[in-house]
Amino acid sequence: MTELLQLINDAATAALIAWLNTIWAAVTAAAAVFACTSRSRRLNAATRHALWWAVAAFVITVPLLYGTANRAKPPQPAELPASMAAGSDAVTPVVPAPVSAAADSRPLLLLPALPWDWNAGRVPLAMFGVWLVLFTVQMVRVASSYRWLGRLKREARAAPARLRGEFDEWVLATAVRRPVRLLVSDAIESPVAVGFRDAAVILPASIVDGLEQQDIDHVLLHELAHIARRDDWTNLLARLLTGALAMNPVALFVLRRIDREREIACDDWVVAATGAAREYAASLSRLIEFRLARRRMLLASGVAGRGTQISDRISLLLESGRDFAGRMSPVGMGGALLALTILLAVCTVAPPWIVSGQEAVPAA
Repeated sequence: MTELLQLINDAATAALIAWLNTIWAAVTAAAAVFACTSRSRRLNAATRHALWWAVAAFVITVPLLYGTANRAKPPQPAELPASMAAGSDAVTPVVPAPVSAAADSRPLLLLPALPWDWNAGRVPLAMFGVWLVLFTVQMVRVASSYRWLGRLKREARAAPARLRGEFDEWVLATAVRRPVRLLVSDAIESPVAVGFRDAAVILPASIVDGLEQQDIDHVLLHELAHIARRDDWTNLLARLLTGALAMNPVALFVLRRIDREREIACDDWVVAATGAAREYAASLSRLIEFRLARRRMLLASGVAGRGTQISDRISLLLESGRDFAGRMSPVGMGGALLALTILLAVCTVAPPWIVSGQEAVPAA
């Protein structure tokens, strides 16, 4: 047991050292993309969503590559001076150099010499324990959400013929290539798109009875956008990464930006299909009245998110000069990927700031 704990501690120490030596690159990439996506109107939401996924891949990859490129090598024996070479009986005494008075007048605050040799002790092992708890909780949430959505889909009933006709027309008009059903349920009050093996858009009965046809059309288009963009799978990946990177604040920030841009990209998809940004914004504002707190809907994508998020989305819909294209820009993505690749190369060859000379920690 002691040996196992020591192995875990050593592995956690190596991972922590790699992360600490590359955190500057992750922060730089996230800050640069945040600045570009916040100020540029020429980048549509689909492009911003893809950019944040590129940053997520960068944040995950850079510590792994750094750890591989800077793996500790066995120390090489130093060359002995000629006076101490094998077969020589002469020993040259080492005389310390005189210390000048100026050398004694050192500043009160001294920066540590780089790289800093950090003996982490049992700190990485404790951090691993905290991460394991957070990861387990997130995985339980994902599994519970998956089961709940499957039961919701099984228990939902077919939508009225009138709504199914409108829905099928929108599927054909927007060229959605995945088979998708339209269902109605009394168990929810917020529309959701449930994908994976059997994709379906599920509308709450209250919306079917309480909203105008134009509002329902906008809701259907938004949920169809999630299905067409395969947001069910990317959302699942984001939820898994939230658990795996639970101790990485930069990664968690990036994943929150991915969630935000995913919903805005679907809003842009609706506007691109209808050309009616203001009308869609009005539909979103009316939909707030039917919104339900998203209990156990971790893996579902829906038009009605958090209240603050909907307010931001409505403001963006009313903003003039925005690009509502539903597809990402290859030019913008190409430039960003080139910059991230250069930053990755620089980080993997950069000298370490922190190293670990930690010896085996005896068991308590």
